[in-house]
Parts: sequence; C-alpha cells; structure tokens
Amino acid sequence: MRKTKLVTTNQTLLYEGYHPTLNEAIEFAIAQGISLNHIDLSYKNIQHINLDGVTLHGASFKGANLNGANMSESEFLLCDFSDSDMTNACLCYSKIDRCNFKYAIFSETDISMSTLEFSEFQGFSSLQLNFHKAFVLQSLTLTHFDKTYPFSAPPTLIHSAGHQVAILDKVLVYKDDAHTFEHKIPPKSIDYPSSQKIQSIVDLIKKIS
Repeated sequence: MRKTKLVTTNQTLLYEGYHPTLNEAIEFAIAQGISLNHIDLSYKNIQHINLDGVTLHGASFKGANLNGANMSESEFLLCDFSDSDMTNACLCYSKIDRCNFKYAIFSETDISMSTLEFSEFQGFSSLQLNFHKAFVLQSLTLTHFDKTYPFSAPPTLIHSAGHQVAILDKVLVYKDDAHTFEHKIPPKSIDYPSSQKIQSIVDLIKKIS
C-alpha cells in the first residue's frame, strides 16, 4: 500500500490514507462521508471508478481517464471534464449543471435520463454523445472553431460528401459557417413527405459547400 493524498484544485488537503490504488482511496473517502468538493483529479487514471450517487461541486477531471466510470445518479456542479476520456462512462440519472466538457471524448457514453444544464461542449466530436437519451437539456453550448452556438434540444450530425454538418436548434453549422433557419409547419393539405424535408436540408448543404 502507498500513502495517497486527495487535494483540492488549490492544494488544500481533503483526505490522506494508505490504499492500493487511487480509486480505492477516493471510494473509501466517499464511503466515510468525506466531502470531496473541489477535488483535483486532473490527468489521473481513474478508469472504472465508482462515483455512483456522489455530489461533487467544483471538481476537476481535466484530462482524466474516466473510461468505464460509474457516475450514475450523481450530481456534478461546476466540474471540469475538459479533455477527459469518458469512453463507456455511465452518467444515467445524473444531474449535470454548469460543467465543462470541451474536447471530452465520448464513445458509448451513457447519459440516459440525465439532466444537463448550462454546460459547455466543443467540437463536432462532442456530438458522439447521444443527447436523445437525456431527460432534460437546457441552455447548453457547442463551440466550433471560434463561434459558440446554444442548444436545448438533441443536436443532429449529418455526414454529407465527406463533410460534417450539425443542426443545433434553429442553426445549421457547417465548417466555420452557420445558417439560421425557421421551422414552419405547413398545413396538412400541403405537408411534405419526410424524404422531401430531408432533401431540402441536403440541398442547403450543397448550396453552402
């Protein structure tokens, strides 16, 4: 065993003890009811860690390996997950508020029935996250190149002619450009079939290519 110290982002000691791994030290502190708010886990290898049911405010997971982490039924407020690897992580039924997910890696990350509010994403790779499974999406942002776009509905990523196009609420984002559009529901008598609606988007993509 080795002595493990858990500290905050400003190096205040939260807990120290002897444990075989960092994961076990963190899980022991949680089991003992020790507050880990503002814990600094930047660039740590904590894959498969069990954070089920925790409440963490101001924690830094920047660049951390969270592959396979269990983070379900938890609450994360003002936490930094930027550049982290969240492959196969589970955040089901969690509340995520004002968190930074810029350039986080999402592959098979599960956010089923979670609530995401006022959080930040960056790059089209963020759209690997299946936002359709979330329970609530509110006031999220996606930064692409040097522009930031708000969204509160599951975004759509379209691959066309070797390019990627993202649809965020009423904005179509292509390369470093964006086009705003209004969705109008036509009368039933002149409603267009789904294939024609999809084709209109494809035509727009071609026009701005």
